Amino acid sequence: MTGFTLIELLIVMFIICLVTLVVLIKTNPTDKMRTQASFAQLLKAQMELAREEAILQASIIAFGIENDTYQFYLYTEVDTGPIWAPLQESDSFWKVYKIPTLIFLSLEKTRPTNPLILFFPSGEISPFRIVMHSKNSKATTELIGTRNGSFNLVRQSND
Repeated sequence: MTGFTLIELLIVMFIICLVTLVVLIKTNPTDKMRTQASFAQLLKAQMELAREEAILQASIIAFGIENDTYQFYLYTEVDTGPIWAPLQESDSFWKVYKIPTLIFLSLEKTRPTNPLILFFPSGEISPFRIVMHSKNSKATTELIGTRNGSFNLVRQSND
């Protein structure tokens, strides 16, 4: 007799299912989207807090991106002139933050300034749009800041 036995066919099907499961777990796009969405929520909350901090301190606070990190800065006057000093407090909330791997940021602004985004004591901010996307994923999340100090998250899935 020629052909395969039922046991042989079941073993081959089991191995194929196992390999498929491993591939799906490794390339699960929902994990990337979840990471991107949670990072976007965190960044939005930090921006809102920076706006409130600028109002409470009656100072200008800025947000800057450098390579794979971002940080908040405080505008201060020193003997040599005005500088952007890293905003630091004892609770270490205002620290250098690392952008999660596989998430890429691009910033669009109406006016070029350095640092990138300014938070004024009046509650206003410099308008901006940060586009976040994950490697190997077409879905994007945009964090949009308007002049009046409001922030909006827009998620787009381009499957």
